[in-house]
Amino acid sequence: MELSFADFLELIIHLRPENLATVLDVIELRHIFGLTRKSIENRLMHLEGVMMDEGDPDVKAAMKEMYAESLVLKDEIKNKSKNLLDLDEEYRKGKRDLEEAKRSL
Repeated sequence: MELSFADFLELIIHLRPENLATVLDVIELRHIFGLTRKSIENRLMHLEGVMMDEGDPDVKAAMKEMYAESLVLKDEIKNKSKNLLDLDEEYRKGKRDLEEAKRSL
């Protein structure tokens, strides 16, 4: 990215210590971070594609295996999360039942 001298000078003046950050500055910073994140993600996806298409067959096989394992782990996490939610609901129900029993005594 190239800046003209006028844009460069405007940027330097804007960055003086006595100027406080504004909401627009924060919005611009978030925008820049978002663009940077997308750029990195795109580059990683490209690299992954190159490795899968043109890479060493052993690397390719290892990546496929890792991907399959990640899918299994994802399912396990999903199931364990559901189990935790079920246990939490059972605990809350038991607690409510106990409170009702205490009140009826």
